[in-house]
Parts: sequence; C-alpha cells; structure tokens
Amino acid sequence: MRMRIPRFFRRIPGKALAYVGYAAVMAAAGTGLWAIGEREYQARLDQLHHQLRDVSENVTTLVATSTDHVTLLGRQAESLLEEPVAPNSARRLFAALQPSESFSGYALDQLPRGFRADRLVNLSGAGRVPPIESGAGQEMLMALALSPLLQATHAQIPDAAWLYYTSGNRFAALAPWVPSRVFHWQEALLGYDFYQGGTPERNPTRALFWTDVYLDAAGKGLMATLGKPVYDPNGRFRGTINLDLTLATIGRYLARGDFGHGRTLLVNAQNHVIADSAGLPKESLLDLAAALPETPALDASELTAHDHPDTYHWHGHWIVYMIPVEGAPWRFLMLVDSHAVLIEVLRSLWIGFVGLALLGLALFAVEQRRRTGVALSENVTALQRMTLTLASARDEAMQANSAKSLLLANVSHELRTPLNAIIGFSDLMRHQIYGPLGHARYDEYAGDIQRSGQHLLDLINDLLDVTKLEAGRYELKESECDLALLCDEAAGLVKMQSERGGVALTTAIEESLPTVFADERALRQVVLNLLSNAVKFTPNGGAVRVACGRNPAGDPTIIVRDTGRGIPHEEMKNLFQPFARAEDAKRASTPGTGLGLAIVKSLVELHQGTIALESRVGFGTTVTVTLPAARLAAEDARGVA
Repeated sequence: MRMRIPRFFRRIPGKALAYVGYAAVMAAAGTGLWAIGEREYQARLDQLHHQLRDVSENVTTLVATSTDHVTLLGRQAESLLEEPVAPNSARRLFAALQPSESFSGYALDQLPRGFRADRLVNLSGAGRVPPIESGAGQEMLMALALSPLLQATHAQIPDAAWLYYTSGNRFAALAPWVPSRVFHWQEALLGYDFYQGGTPERNPTRALFWTDVYLDAAGKGLMATLGKPVYDPNGRFRGTINLDLTLATIGRYLARGDFGHGRTLLVNAQNHVIADSAGLPKESLLDLAAALPETPALDASELTAHDHPDTYHWHGHWIVYMIPVEGAPWRFLMLVDSHAVLIEVLRSLWIGFVGLALLGLALFAVEQRRRTGVALSENVTALQRMTLTLASARDEAMQANSAKSLLLANVSHELRTPLNAIIGFSDLMRHQIYGPLGHARYDEYAGDIQRSGQHLLDLINDLLDVTKLEAGRYELKESECDLALLCDEAAGLVKMQSERGGVALTTAIEESLPTVFADERALRQVVLNLLSNAVKFTPNGGAVRVACGRNPAGDPTIIVRDTGRGIPHEEMKNLFQPFARAEDAKRASTPGTGLGLAIVKSLVELHQGTIALESRVGFGTTVTVTLPAARLAAEDARGVA
C-alpha cells in the first residue's frame, strides 16, 4: 500500500524540503552549541564563586579564632577581678613597677628574677604607682595575672600584632613585652576607638566590637582592632581587652586566589578596603569608591547590604557577588566583567563553530542523497507501529474473550445446579406427587428449595461485590464492632456445614480484645468466606480452627487454620484473583466460583489490612488477616485495665 503524500507537500520542490531539514538540524546544533556556551559561562562564574568561598572561609576562620580568644581573655579578666586574692606572681610583678626613664609615669622595665619577657606584658601608667589595695591596684594585679594568656594568644594567632588591656585608671598592659621607651601609656589612648568602642555609651550591650582599619604606627601595615569591654563584679566599666590584627595575611589569601576576570575586595562597614585581589597601595588607606573601576554602573553607595549574599546582582555589564564575614563587620565584594568572561567563552568554543559549519554542509549533502531512504524508513516504521498496535489489540481481545468464557462457564454451572433443584422440587410440589401438601417430604423439599435459592442469592451477591470492588464503588459503613463476637457468630453459622462434612470446628478468642472500628458486614463476610472455604476443602475427620486476638505488634488478627489437602506453592500466587481455583478443587468438582478469596482480599485492603496465606500439601492451610492497630477502638468492658 503506497503512502499518499498530502497535495500541499507534493507541491514543494524536493530541494526546498532538503533546505528546510538542513535549517532544522542547524538550528538544533546551534541551540546545543549555545547550551554548551551557557554552561561554560556559568561554570566560570561558579569557579569564581568557589574561589571566593575558599578565601571567605579562611578569613572567617581567622576572625572566629580571634573573637574566641578575645572573648576568653575578657571572661578571664572579669573572673580575676572577682578573686579576693591575686596570684603571688602578679604581686611580685606589681612590686617590680618602677618610675620610667622614658616618660612621666611607671612601667615594668626591670623584670624580677625568675620571670621571662616572652611570658609577660609590660604594664605602664601615668603618675605614681597606686596602692595595691586600691581599686586601680587590684585592676593592675588582674592585668599582670593575665600576662600568660595574653602571650599565649599572641603565639597562637600569627596575625596578632599586639594584645593589650587599656584601663580607665590610666594604665595599659601590652603583649608582647617591649620596654617603655618603645611603648608607654599616653592620655590619648583613652580617646581612640579601641577604648571608646567598649564604653557603656558606645557599647551598652557589652558586645565584641571592631574598629575601622588604620595604618599601624609601628610600620606593620593595615590593621583592625578587635575589642571586648571588661566590667567588675559591681557592673562598673573598667577597660577593654584589645587585639590588633594585621591584615596582610588576608591580602595574601586574595592574591593566591585565581579570580580570572573577577576582582575581589574585602570592605568594612566604613567602606574602607581591607584587602584587594589586585593589591593595595602601600602606606595608604583606600576608600571603596577609589578602588572600583571607573564606570557609572558601579557606585560605591549602591554596593551595600541590599546586594544580598549568595546571589548574583547585575550592575550594567558587571556582576557583583557579596559574602559577609561572620563575626566581623566586613564583606567580600567580587566584581566580574561579564563582557570579558563572554569573550573568553567564545574563544574557547571556536572549534564548535567550525564543526557547526561542517555539520551543516554534511547534513545538506546527506539530505539530498538519502531522501528516498528516509521516506522508506518512515513507511517501515509506521507499518511496524501499526502491526504492534494490532497485535496488542488482538491480545487484549483474546484475554477479554477468555475471561468472558471462564465467567460464563463458572457462572452457568453454579447457576444451573441450584436452579435445577428449585425447578425440580417445586414441580414435585406443584403436581403433589406424594399426595396433598402437608407430607413430610414437602417440608424437606421446601428446605432444599430454600437452600438452593439462598445459594443462588449468595452467588449473585458475590458477583455484585466483585463488580463493585473492581470498579472502586464499594463503600465501607464503619462503626465500632466486636471482633470476638463476630468470629463466634461466623463459626456458629458454619457449624452445621462442618458437622455435615465431619469436620471439627473450634474457636480461640482473646477475651480482652477491644472493639475495632470497621464495617461489620464486610468483616463478617471475610470470616464466613474463610471458614466456608476451610470446611469445604477439609476432608472428613479433619479440623478447622479460627483464632482472634492481637499479634506481638498489637495489631488485631483473625487466623483460620485447617488440616485440609493444602495448596501447591505454584498455585498460591493466583488464588486471590477473581475466578481462580486450585486444580484439586476443579478435579473434585467442589462447588464454588473462585470469587470468595478475591472478595476477602479486597475487603481487607479496604480496611488498610493485609492477608497472608501459608499452605503445605497434605498438612493444611493457614490464612492470617491483620488489621492496623489504628482501627482499635477504646478499651471496652472486656479490655485490660
């Protein structure tokens, strides 16, 4: 069968169709190249971001180490102020304070015997040494007792230039130790930010604080001071513990980073540049405005906290990324020239553009030469798809027909037997074969008619239940029901059937079992179906036992166990399917449609329960129905207190 091409497409020349295909492939290839370029562009930005993150983590670690040590020193200073008696070493150092030859005051220039300068601070102050019992004297003892900690902190933080305690009683203790001619007390110290930042007026919350960056007078470059106010036990401000942190290491962190077309600045709250990946001019303090590239898109007043961290922000063709430094009023600003990054990406993709051109030429030639082959391939694919569709439809129809035949065979047999009984016995009664009505035989036949009609009604009900369950229209009418009483009643209903078959039926009911919240009719049908099946397939002399209780997990369970023929393992997996029956039942012509277990399984699952089947040929079968513990109602009168 030839495939008919629509008239519209037949009017288009084959060469034009080839160019259309060529254009589509080129567009797809171009889109792929664009995606590669976009991914490469993003990868370069991510690489810059990771570089910035690495530097930020190093600086954050440095800041965290510094703040932890200063906090510890502040707490230790306040703890020493609470001590009634100062250490003996501090008293010996206090006694060694002498007037200084370098300024009008006193200092610890002469060290007592047994003390080393690398473990001490030099304490210097204005005027005369106050009495040791005075408040100022006690504060000086605290500062001298703090010497080992100050020196240890200086040794543990290589970037710490100086650690010192500045007192409002006009003295200062400095580590590492230097003679008073190098550093000594000056009244101007009380006006600097490292002291004023800790006063109650400037720092009512007594928090750690940082000063602005400044150039060190001793020639150690840019510094920033970290401070912690110290209060005595009476809540009076005494002074500040300070750490002068050199910022050259942070500059080296940035210099080692590979930021490519990005430039990274570390800026403080006053918009002064602390470190720059491009380097800072020596012996000068640089404002952010002076460090930015000369472009209207980058305004120092706009590069503030509104550039939220962890996101990119566009300022013209510049991409700005900001990361705050935890523990310090500093922030990293990374400025990326997007034009430069784009040009670099395009240069890296030149071979892709060449390949795109060659691909277009190759596809054009292939399209021209293989148009017929493509059309043939499309026809074959369509025929194969149609063949698969028809085969699938045929298989479905055969399955439906087989199910219909099975249903008709089972139902017709089950309906014919009770209907024959109904018709036969009712005909005997109608013709009064054994005399007028009232004969004992008529009562017997009437009972047979009733049982046959009931069986027919049960069969129809099973069919209706299966239909509702499979269609999802079965609705539970839930209420509190007594599971133990329900099992007892079900056993009573099956008692006559078991006696006729010579089967011993026993029950084992847990008396303390609480009521359950469930559909009573549905659960009764579950137990009746299981018991009826167990009695039906248990030979004369066998036993059936129904147990009702709770498993170790506390879930209510119903267990029906018989000593019947048992079920082969290969047949067990299909027993819960509608119309499924064991081969022994078919050979023995045992009555039944194969709907009972299917209905049981569906009703149990509607109650969010599970059903398990265990069987061994020649030993019998055990069916366990488990309901969730959530369906247990409050403990009733039979419950355990």
